[in-house]
Amino acid sequence: MDLFYWIIVLIGYLTAFYFLFYSFVIAISFFQQVPFVPLEKQAIKFAISLLNITKDDMFLDVGSGDGRVVRRVVRSFPYVSATGIEYNKLLNYFAKLQSVFYPNANLLSHDAYTFSYKKYNKIFIYLTSDMISKLLPKILKDTPDDAVIVSSYFSPEYTSSKIGVTEKKYRINGKIKSFFVITKNGNRSSKR
Repeated sequence: MDLFYWIIVLIGYLTAFYFLFYSFVIAISFFQQVPFVPLEKQAIKFAISLLNITKDDMFLDVGSGDGRVVRRVVRSFPYVSATGIEYNKLLNYFAKLQSVFYPNANLLSHDAYTFSYKKYNKIFIYLTSDMISKLLPKILKDTPDDAVIVSSYFSPEYTSSKIGVTEKKYRINGKIKSFFVITKNGNRSSKR
């Protein structure tokens, strides 16, 4: 009976530590350029469906936070290698701990401004509008011609005949929100 009691106590302490650490990581992120704001599960599923991922694709989550989008991609498409980049080293470490059992989830601590996007053709971006505006030209320049980018923001200043943009609306908790599907070479929608 004593062993069972100590196992329950240990589980309780580990659970409390997990939630304290998670709260600390979120609080610290608000002092960064981009705070960590977790995305709802329904929004993640919707965004991933817009990417139309296949076995030959290379997925990237820019600003991957706690790795939840990368883990969802790996669970939904076990044959795809999914990468997430996160500037906050503590948050990235936390994401790696949560992703231990996902061998094709590659979580990197990296600056999005200096990262090479050349091999990724399915990209998800959930950042502040200011950061997306600064990053999008580099991402569009670096990515292959068949790239599909799903973003939480899009600035009309990037609209041209070489870039296709489609706004996709979804409803969560009674609120209507949008993702933008951005394609190169003027394709007006993703391959859905």
